[in-house]
Amino acid sequence: MVKKLNVAIFVTFLIVTFALVGVASAATTTISATGQAFWGSTPSRGAIVNVTVNFQSSTSSALYLYRIGIHADWQASGYYYSKDLSADPQIVEANGLYSVTVPISIPTDATVGPHTLTIAADGYDSDGNSFTWDSAAQTFNVEANAPTASPTSNQNGNSGGPSGLNDTVIIIAVVAVVAVVVVLLLVIVMKRKRSSVAAPASEAPQPVSSPAPQSQPPESQEPQSPRPQENPEGKDFDI
Repeated sequence: MVKKLNVAIFVTFLIVTFALVGVASAATTTISATGQAFWGSTPSRGAIVNVTVNFQSSTSSALYLYRIGIHADWQASGYYYSKDLSADPQIVEANGLYSVTVPISIPTDATVGPHTLTIAADGYDSDGNSFTWDSAAQTFNVEANAPTASPTSNQNGNSGGPSGLNDTVIIIAVVAVVAVVVVLLLVIVMKRKRSSVAAPASEAPQPVSSPAPQSQPPESQEPQSPRPQENPEGKDFDI
């Protein structure tokens, strides 16, 4: 009796399972569409890049998308960089176009060179039939990491910033200091030259001092003997 009951339960389970599979099969559909991916910037190792996905429907009825994603060849099977639209499914009109941006992160150990990706979409049609769609593989290239400037150390062990910028600033500062020193020296030299040229003109002519006259003793005048008075001729004088 127990064995018959177990067999009946097993048969019932199989019937229910086949019924559910039939319902699921009836609720799925196949759509016709194409997808393209456009890179916002050059993909390089370690970068996060925004990829614009264009979903072009070739179906004669409206479609509703609740998830769209990108699968890169470095990911395990079944993994996607996806955009969840389930809170607000996006309507794609018959033969319409839908665009969305999906950010993807490129691993730091990704090989440099060509890689492939596929676009996937989950949704349902206007009758409520669900679908899962995958695009054909597309090729893109991954470049090496962009070089990052590392701090340099001087002889004293102090860490500096990027050498290119610091060297430029130091050179400009040295040139400026040298230029200021040269200008100051030129100003000093010009002032000295002007002073040496203007010196003779600024000195007033000094009067030449004549020797003081020496006092000489008065010349001694010898007494002159009285000259005899001359009498005019022919005149008599009384003595």
